[in-house]
Amino acid sequence: MIKPKQLEKEVVDLLLPRLGDEFDAFAFYRSASNWCANAGYVFAAEYFKGESEDELNHAKGIEDYLTSWNVIPNLPNIDKPVLKFDGLVDIIEQAYEIEYKLYEAYEETAKKMFVADLCTFALTQKYLGIQLVSVAEYSDFLNQLELIDNNDKFQVFYWEKRAFKK
Repeated sequence: MIKPKQLEKEVVDLLLPRLGDEFDAFAFYRSASNWCANAGYVFAAEYFKGESEDELNHAKGIEDYLTSWNVIPNLPNIDKPVLKFDGLVDIIEQAYEIEYKLYEAYEETAKKMFVADLCTFALTQKYLGIQLVSVAEYSDFLNQLELIDNNDKFQVFYWEKRAFKK
């Protein structure tokens, strides 16, 4: 009986760190959501809850891809997320950094996949596009925050209602 093909080890070794990145982002956004809910930023709490669910779906997509290619992914350890923040602005800044690092990581992975495996390259291109949207969104938040006094809690609270209200 023939055995189905598996992804090359090189390809798996390039995808597993992205799986870990997605789980780390999930944990960060869950923590941010919890912090915001406790601080009274109800709209931001709901937004970050959605962000955490998106990150978990991204991880699931990578897992599904690996298992569809007959690879049982070794689930990564997740770093303990930050539980305290200096405020909503701090969360936005950290989120931007996370999203930009993910963008750079997917870009680097995509470059390597272009040579190693075109099917996996297509997957990384999809995730690169997702990261591009996320980086732009958090960049917009940072630009908006430049318009207010970040030390004035009332201004930040008012901005939160406008920025995260659906």
